[in-house]
Amino acid sequence: MCVCRRPGHGPAKPAGVGTGTPRKDPKINWLTNAQITALHGETSVTGVTITDTRTGETSELAATGVFVAIGHDPRSELFRDQVATDSEGYVLTGHEVGATASTGTSIEGVFASGDVAAALGAADRVVAVRFHQGRQTHVPLEPRGCLASWLPGDETLTFWHSTQIPHPMRSALAARLGISESAVRVITPDVGGGFGQKIPLYREELATAAASRLLGRPVRWIETRRENLLAALHAREDIVAVRAAVKSDGTILGLDVQILTDFGAYAYFPANYMARVIGMLVPGAYRLRDYRYAITAVLTNKCPAGPYRAPMLICSWVTEGTIEAVARALGLDPVEVRRRNMITDSDLPYTTATQLIYRSVYPRDTLERALAMLDYQEARRQQAEARAAGRIVGIGIATYVEPNTYGSEFYKTAGIPGSGHDAAIVRIEPSGAVSAQIGVVSQGQGHLTTVAQALADALTVPIEKVRVQSGDTAAAPYGMGTRGARGGVVSAGAALGAVRIVKDKLLRIAAHLLEAPLDDLELVEGAVRVRGVPASSMTIGQLAQKAYLAPTELPVGMEPGLEATHAFDPPPLTFSSGTHICRVEIDPETCALAILQYTIVEECGRMLNPRIVEGQLHGAATQGLGGALLEEIVYGADGQNLSATLLDYAIPIAARVPPFEIEHLERPDPNTPLGMKGMAEGGVMGAAAAISNAVADALAPLGATAGRQPFTPERIAAALRTAGR
Repeated sequence: MCVCRRPGHGPAKPAGVGTGTPRKDPKINWLTNAQITALHGETSVTGVTITDTRTGETSELAATGVFVAIGHDPRSELFRDQVATDSEGYVLTGHEVGATASTGTSIEGVFASGDVAAALGAADRVVAVRFHQGRQTHVPLEPRGCLASWLPGDETLTFWHSTQIPHPMRSALAARLGISESAVRVITPDVGGGFGQKIPLYREELATAAASRLLGRPVRWIETRRENLLAALHAREDIVAVRAAVKSDGTILGLDVQILTDFGAYAYFPANYMARVIGMLVPGAYRLRDYRYAITAVLTNKCPAGPYRAPMLICSWVTEGTIEAVARALGLDPVEVRRRNMITDSDLPYTTATQLIYRSVYPRDTLERALAMLDYQEARRQQAEARAAGRIVGIGIATYVEPNTYGSEFYKTAGIPGSGHDAAIVRIEPSGAVSAQIGVVSQGQGHLTTVAQALADALTVPIEKVRVQSGDTAAAPYGMGTRGARGGVVSAGAALGAVRIVKDKLLRIAAHLLEAPLDDLELVEGAVRVRGVPASSMTIGQLAQKAYLAPTELPVGMEPGLEATHAFDPPPLTFSSGTHICRVEIDPETCALAILQYTIVEECGRMLNPRIVEGQLHGAATQGLGGALLEEIVYGADGQNLSATLLDYAIPIAARVPPFEIEHLERPDPNTPLGMKGMAEGGVMGAAAAISNAVADALAPLGATAGRQPFTPERIAAALRTAGR
């Protein structure tokens, strides 16, 4: 692989990547794989000195001039045309990639299952459709911030940090500073939002820790909102081209998908992995055997990109938008196309074309329930009347399958270093109070409340007697942090595992003291009693007193105390599902869009706290709405970010958010404690796709297309002008 830069120039067009001999261009310095790796690990963005292994010369490499194309050699005319015609805000053209990329690139970019070529050849029709998702950023309620305090003499660092991953952050800080992990303590207090942006160790945070160590005094760094929009982390700039092989009745025979993703100046996360997740999930809720996807990841002179709540977001729009496009091309109802192709309960367990295994997921049930809630046939009748009156109205549907939880086996299978486990410590104090430390930290998800509920239920005590804490690496067990809609499942799973150990010990102490068989005991209302003999009982507090303060009265060989640590590794993946349906209207004069009705049906296993689940759904759907209608990071021709304030980067406000009609289907997952699943990202997937499909449905009768988010009034007006309206 080679990376090029153009010294002395501003934003340059990428010359691509290849393993062959580079072009003879005096303005280009070529780097090796090892040098690229060194660059990605560099903490400074101002530049790095690189030695050219071909010439032995050294040069200063400015981060703003680094470009690299990774993955599939995009030589097909379909993909080339899409990239080349996307000149607005995009610096990579198909001609440049075709001219410089060789066939043997460093990262495999093509996945195939079945025989896509045969499916395309056997199709009654091949439907081509293109999707372009605008570049976005996370906009957490509070920007990033940290306070580092190095204690000279003791040679330890205490680091207060707004992070999603305290323990991995401690490991990263220690490694970068060259000190022992035992000398680093990370404390994460209440965090105002993260959405994936607060996972990496950034240069500012490392510099703050290094400065404190150098000065021997506390150093604080707090990010401004402008800095956050400019340089924290971006996400989602993807272009996806699809060719769908279909029968005349709407049966999908195969999909050929090509994915281009702009990862910015360098990658905090493996760029091919992030794009690969999109490709893995495009089959979604549908039966599909012949499937192929190809990836091209590009590094440009933009702020780096990384995970953002539902990093695979565009896959739901691609899947559901393709269903809609097929229905329009064949003159069919999009609901009937969905029904013809969607997996049902009888298909389970179902292995997708990308080898994901669905065991407990029910998208068809959510679709049918959402259609009933909306009264779909009546909604279509009203739409026809409105169109006859000259109104621009649309109905958008999106059914999605949301992967979540991500156990260690997932990372192993994907070939990615990492773990999916998490841990908890549960202790019954001598007074009978219950305390717990969990490895997961919250940024508003309510993990502490959910875990407290689970523990209170397990021990049959009031929730007021349970205190759950997290966020201090000196107290909490090592955990992998909050990401991937895993927090609720792994934190509650770990805590329930620990409390089972404590409860077992509690019952054995009671059996010894009450002189009763263990099988005759029950835990009811905070007391252990002999079944059928309520008077023969001891409260948890009384048993805890014995456990801590009367060790000689315990069973022979039993250690004092009531405390346990448990690590829980969830299944490789759990899957939630849902359907979003919305009705929209576009003002023919201003092209402003109004959402008339919004319906959500969610299936996410057993809900421990329905209010928290609904809050997650509201927030996720609002973020999906923002990406579909408002949010876009825009760079000028000179490479300047033109979206560095909240005046320019528009996010949803309360007045723009419609009332959500929500219904839940509880289908417990048999492979997790209490049947739980993750669900924090599905709302984003559903909203972005449903709203986009509604816009496309509204514009289709006018001959206009809707292939690029966000669908601002300006962009809708441009689409109508292009259609001659």
